[in-house]
Amino acid sequence: KRTHIEYARFEKCDGLGPIAGIFLLTVNGGADLSFVAADAFDGTKYISTVPANGEYLRIGNIYYRYVGVGTSATIPAGVKYIAPNAFMNGSMVETIVFENADDIIYVGAEAFASTKWMSADHTATETGDDDTFVQDGFVVINGILVAKRGRQTVVELPQSVRVIASDAFSNAYITNITVPADTNLELIEAYAFNGANNLRALTFIDPTDSVFVEFNEGAFSRKSGEAVGEGFTIYLYEDPINTLQSAVSGSDTIAIKIAIV
Repeated sequence: KRTHIEYARFEKCDGLGPIAGIFLLTVNGGADLSFVAADAFDGTKYISTVPANGEYLRIGNIYYRYVGVGTSATIPAGVKYIAPNAFMNGSMVETIVFENADDIIYVGAEAFASTKWMSADHTATETGDDDTFVQDGFVVINGILVAKRGRQTVVELPQSVRVIASDAFSNAYITNITVPADTNLELIEAYAFNGANNLRALTFIDPTDSVFVEFNEGAFSRKSGEAVGEGFTIYLYEDPINTLQSAVSGSDTIAIKIAIV
């Protein structure tokens, strides 16, 4: 079963309209999809479809594209994946309501980057429900850190964060990030620190229990292929079992210091 639709997959299918799109993606396995690239349907009639709900295109369990015109948007219950750049047309969106945030297991890169909801100055402490919150500039959806806003230079990762999503720390102000001892962190996705040009240190505090964090390829790289921040160092509480080479993207030109504390 197909789980991914990659970049420009239907680039030359200009005849792919809403009916064909619904048939291909919903009847023929849309429920199995977990990723659809932002430009997968560029140039097709499908992407200009005005859905019955009038607000968003949904492919199986994927919230693919916001197409509304208002200042608020709703992520409906049952959505598990939010596609990269899902709100590229949502520059006027100030409020996003999650009907059931604990269904969400993936948020694509820059999914909300174009919205006023994301660009707001989240430096003051605000609290939401148990599954979505904006606190001290951290925007978290069901344990997935989507962004860190504000001008703090030294920050501590919220204990509830399980995943640091791509572009989550695209913040030029941050110089030091501390992962607390009681962290729930499980995964750092590719390019999580893209844009964090002044980042100097990521420090894992000696945990109270065993912690295993998975690093996706390119986790500590910029999208240009360079390492994040000049002199960037990862401080670990013990000698890592596996090297972080893949997290750096595999380039021989990239060097990241690892210090055992």
